[in-house]
Amino acid sequence: TVASIQMAWVGTVLGAVLSLPLAFLAARNVTPAWIRYPIQFLFDVIRAIPELILVIAILAVTGLTPFTGALAIGIHSIGTLGKLSFEAIEAIEAGPIEAARSTGATRGQIMRWGMWTQVQPEILSIWLYRFEVNVRAGAVLGLIGAGGVGQMLIENIRYRRWEVIGVLLIVVIVTTILIDLASGTVRTKIISGRWPWQQGAGRSGPTIPREVAA
Repeated sequence: TVASIQMAWVGTVLGAVLSLPLAFLAARNVTPAWIRYPIQFLFDVIRAIPELILVIAILAVTGLTPFTGALAIGIHSIGTLGKLSFEAIEAIEAGPIEAARSTGATRGQIMRWGMWTQVQPEILSIWLYRFEVNVRAGAVLGLIGAGGVGQMLIENIRYRRWEVIGVLLIVVIVTTILIDLASGTVRTKIISGRWPWQQGAGRSGPTIPREVAA
């Protein structure tokens, strides 16, 4: 289970780091059409390829290891995180951007202070949710030998060790639920500025972006 979580974490970090600059380049309020359309198409192509196919494609270079699974998860995450991130960037308010531009800010400063500050909570929330999805994907990739709890399952299925298989399934379910709960709690803090148990306490905090609420 730990190996599956590590695989998912490495893949999520890789996808997040690589998808963020590409997401800015794919947003219509940042770059012209001749730049953003090819990047948006790249996101579509990456999302269309399942992680299992990516693992098979990477095998010739890395071999069948947990790193192969993490790399496949990371590449697939680029497509999903990139699409969701550039859509969030396109939906931001124009006011802070114009304010930064009126002060003579550079393009990089406008993106940092006029755009990133608006979209940061939503993108961080998207990253956390993707980590939850990748934990489950890591367990599936283990079934073909990429490591983690999935590989343990397939080995015990081969020898019909049903009691061990039952315990492993319980561990997977409990671990996934705990990660979902923890991630959901952190997402609530990032988006609303308060922990779930502080909701309705009468203290005002940042409002939830309408895109996230939808």
